[in-house]
Amino acid sequence: MFTKEQIETAHSKVKSGADFPKYVREIKSIGVKSHEVVLIDGTWIFKGADEQVVQFKGGIENEPISF
Repeated sequence: MFTKEQIETAHSKVKSGADFPKYVREIKSIGVKSHEVVLIDGTWIFKGADEQVVQFKGGIENEPISF
């Protein structure tokens, strides 16, 4: 089982693209199996074993895009 705080701690260590592989290894090590971002509202969805889901709003604030 992983928590939002564990994910945020791992994410805070990413300073550039070079840090991304370490980030992926870290979130995998705490049990994250998949990760989605809903672009329309910035929601982050992290899924783990046994149907665990941790979902929260990321730090991205954008105006809605019309198509």
